[in-house]
Amino acid sequence: MRSAVLGLAVLGVVPGIAAANQGWYLGLEGGANFVRDQNFKIYGANGLLVSAPDGTKVSDVSFDTGYVAGLVGGYGFGSGLKLELEFARRDNDFKRVLLQNGQPSQRVGGREFADLAFANLWYDFFPSWRVHPYIGGGAGVVRVAVRDPAVDSVGLFQDGSALRSDFDAVFAFQAGGGLRFDLSRSLTASIDYRYLRSNVGQFDLLVNNPESHVETRYESHAALFSLRYHFGAAPAAPAEAPVEPVQIVPVEVAAEPPVVEPVPKPRCEPSGPNGEMELGGCAVGDVLVLRGVNFDTAKSTLTLNAKALLDGVAVALAKHPDIKVAVQGHTDSRGSDAYNLRLSEQRAQSAREYLISKGIDGARMTAAGFGETMPIADNKTVEGLELNRRVELKVVERGTAEAAPAP
Repeated sequence: MRSAVLGLAVLGVVPGIAAANQGWYLGLEGGANFVRDQNFKIYGANGLLVSAPDGTKVSDVSFDTGYVAGLVGGYGFGSGLKLELEFARRDNDFKRVLLQNGQPSQRVGGREFADLAFANLWYDFFPSWRVHPYIGGGAGVVRVAVRDPAVDSVGLFQDGSALRSDFDAVFAFQAGGGLRFDLSRSLTASIDYRYLRSNVGQFDLLVNNPESHVETRYESHAALFSLRYHFGAAPAAPAEAPVEPVQIVPVEVAAEPPVVEPVPKPRCEPSGPNGEMELGGCAVGDVLVLRGVNFDTAKSTLTLNAKALLDGVAVALAKHPDIKVAVQGHTDSRGSDAYNLRLSEQRAQSAREYLISKGIDGARMTAAGFGETMPIADNKTVEGLELNRRVELKVVERGTAEAAPAP
């Protein structure tokens, strides 16, 4: 039990697999619908009833538990807001009808449909997490239809008038919330609750008296399960192409005697296009950003490209056994401080362990993570977020013949 609770807690704070909350989406919903009891009041009866001034309640109807099914589509903003269109049907059978005299009808038949077209606005809390609650509401038009009603008419209608089907379209609104689960980069499931209430509708239900009508209000609660597919979920940003170092071409001097070309100074620079790295010119305190050392989203697993670049780092460290370094991990600002600190530590340790597997003495390397505390770019842009997600190599110690500081 304790491990299950801990697992749910971890699941709730881990950021989503991808930006499943941003972009266009389409989904299906379905569940149980519970209609509140309805009072049917009659108007314009013209003596059809034994005693029926306008506004007389002729029946009190309760309903069986029904179903709701619908289609939704909309656009999710990265802030957690979702603008959505919803088309759904709610269907419930008549369960019991109390007549004007308070006696239950012995014959009960019919059902009530509610077809709705709504514009909704939802807000997801913690949109970067895999599990996130949400609230919101919407408004639109609901078409309420009474189909095939059947009740006892003896003692109610003076002429034994029969009932017929009718419908009315009225304004309605809804409010609700729920809990969403990001199942993958593109798929989200949710458990939902909705409360719906309409304006009063008018229904011409009496066959022999078309000038009369009854009025009632539709009100219901629904428990739903929904599934949404997000189109074009953004894949992980490609690794930044390494900058090719400037090649220095020596100038030939035709003077006599020939001039001896100076020996180039040792360099201190990160990996080039061929994976090589030069540490000969590095001094204590120099920091090299290892561009291209990337990981799987929300994980500390090295990508194939990252391993290829770290192979070049291992070669450079093997050439300079007097150098000791600190492998440092950094993240962007998405997610909580504690989560980002832990993820950066895990990524730095993953890079260190890979270098050890390539023959570098572990005593020469330490690993540390700094989370989002040391940004080098603006976290409000995609480019800035990518620059802040990085692994650095800092020189912390080298032999007595220390090189000059790197430019």
